[in-house]
Amino acid sequence: MFSRLFKISILIFAGTFLMSCSLTNISPTPVATLVFSTRTAQIEVNAEATNATPTQLPSDTPTQLPSVTPPPTTQLPSDTPPPPTNVPATSTLTLTPTLIPPTRPANPTLKFDSVANAYRIEFGAGGTWAQYDGTLDDSNQSVRYALSATRGQVMSVSIVEGLPFFVEVVNGSNQVGNAQVQHPFWRGSLPTTGDYIVTVTTQMPGNYTLRVAINPPSQAHQYFDYQHSLFRLRYSDEFSPTTYTPIGEFKGSPSLILNFINSDFYGPITNLSEAYFMVNTVADTGTCTQVSTPGEVLLGQRTFNGKTFTESQFLGAAAGNIYEQLFYRAVFNGTCYEIAFFMHSGNIGNYPPGTVVEFDRTALLQKFEEVLATFTIN
Repeated sequence: MFSRLFKISILIFAGTFLMSCSLTNISPTPVATLVFSTRTAQIEVNAEATNATPTQLPSDTPTQLPSVTPPPTTQLPSDTPPPPTNVPATSTLTLTPTLIPPTRPANPTLKFDSVANAYRIEFGAGGTWAQYDGTLDDSNQSVRYALSATRGQVMSVSIVEGLPFFVEVVNGSNQVGNAQVQHPFWRGSLPTTGDYIVTVTTQMPGNYTLRVAINPPSQAHQYFDYQHSLFRLRYSDEFSPTTYTPIGEFKGSPSLILNFINSDFYGPITNLSEAYFMVNTVADTGTCTQVSTPGEVLLGQRTFNGKTFTESQFLGAAAGNIYEQLFYRAVFNGTCYEIAFFMHSGNIGNYPPGTVVEFDRTALLQKFEEVLATFTIN
């Protein structure tokens, strides 16, 4: 009983903490090597790709970065998902993943563009994404990056460490996306051809990793393969790896955390605050498929990509926030896997009428399931 009351207290504290935007830095969880290609999932891969060795992402050491005044911080909304939909006791979703060869080119060295007053990002030959390390020494400092893109291209920017960092994207004097709510990411279709300025700010000093991807013209998505010693899966640019761990009812330790960064689900103004796809490993295989808390409810079994999991759900509420978690657990080759869909949203009744709309929960679950369908045990 004490343990449960303690968890509830932690949730209430976390909800209040988010609503006030006074955020705490989270200790990083290691992210394994990522492998990338601009090919779509429908393109076949040659035999060499199947045995390709993942390539370690280069770590780029930034030059001394200029200090500029960050934009004013806007309060994050508190959010709540609608009641859970009925899930059939047994259902099947199958999607056979194909491996992508490691073709990511090296990132060129960042150079300061005095005209743009920003560090110029240029992808290597044939590349469509880049990743750069930086440091903000205090909360009054920010860093600007510039990159060129074409109207209609889909761009995504994200901070691997997540909160307390934020990104803002502008084109000229025009704000791109929703300026009323700050996030450590942005993804959307670009409104015009030209230069875009990405500004990184923070509420606490620390190191960060900026990840930027621009899809080729007329290509809605690009796909990334995650390679782990135990498993592998594929995800689109609607997700970004993160070392930020949300507060939830997880049994295991995270092996992979993907932040859902499609800005259409968060804006113009919805009640969705954050969403994550997680793969955890659990030490106790004997109780792997059992519920971990009195509030968790078993829903049945589901089969993804030929693997059957026990499905359960947890709904928690604190300070006007709703934390919905769907779990898929199973033991394979002596390892207990816990896959979690994490959705944090605000109680729609707590907002002034007409100011906030419900996020599309059904569509978000489909995005999660598309990733889960590629989950493969090594």
